[in-house]
Amino acid sequence: MRKTLPYIGKYMSKWLIVATFMGFGGGISAVALQRAIHLMESGSRFLPLALAPVIGGIMVSIILLWDPIAAGFGTDHYIYEVNHDKKYLAGKTMLSKILSTAVTLGFRGSGGVEGPMLVIGGSIGDIFSRIPLLNRFYHKEDERILTICGAAGAIGAIFHSPLGGGIFVVEVLYKSSLHYGDLFPAILSSTMGFVIYGVFADSTSLFYAPSYSPDVTNVHWFILTGILAGVVSLLFMTFFGSIQKLFTKLPRKGTHPILGGILTGILLFYLPDVGGTGTAMIQGMINGSFPIAFLCFLLVGKMLATS
Repeated sequence: MRKTLPYIGKYMSKWLIVATFMGFGGGISAVALQRAIHLMESGSRFLPLALAPVIGGIMVSIILLWDPIAAGFGTDHYIYEVNHDKKYLAGKTMLSKILSTAVTLGFRGSGGVEGPMLVIGGSIGDIFSRIPLLNRFYHKEDERILTICGAAGAIGAIFHSPLGGGIFVVEVLYKSSLHYGDLFPAILSSTMGFVIYGVFADSTSLFYAPSYSPDVTNVHWFILTGILAGVVSLLFMTFFGSIQKLFTKLPRKGTHPILGGILTGILLFYLPDVGGTGTAMIQGMINGSFPIAFLCFLLVGKMLATS
């Protein structure tokens, strides 16, 4: 017991400081991404809706010439970085991922910020590990926790979820297990990221839900909705993976973002609401109702545009 308490105290003190710094970096990176997306959106407003993703695809292709790691949705890169000794998320990946994500979403491409923020935040761990005065205080195992903390700070900030962000970056790493030793620094970093984000940007709830009194008679609809959402998620993952495999077989990989932009532009011509992250559309669904036919088309269109 006497030997355990000093170890716990040392562990808590160490990660209290480190996770705070990593959360600070994650929060700043979330602010940078949000503002970059808004900047790109303001620039793309002068372009025809169907042409904007094509211009964005050209810009992303140029960014990928500088850093190919910026390609993709990002979650797979984060998982690999944490679970393997070979590290490839570098400091420049943080900048390239911010740019490529801002261009993609700002120019009406379809996607989200979850995967990119995992990569951006994880890259902060590499930057931190290269500081000469600090890297002597941690060992090889700590490098993976640094990556987790950076990702937690970024996710907690961008989704306004200080607790959920820390839990998510730990549980997404494995299919059926959870490293509870990673939770303390992850949640601390996520909380710090949220606090820093609130200093420089709007930290109110991501969605506004009107007051609602649950009705017991609707429970079966809640269950059915959850099951249906799970089935659709599996279908989307399968379809997304199939499109990925198809694109890997196509030549001239540097032009893939342009091809994706052309296809997305065609979809936007018929379904303008499939562009961007979809946050505004979700809020619209919360506030009101839409025809079933429109929602079905929107579901299929969003899956196509994102893939």
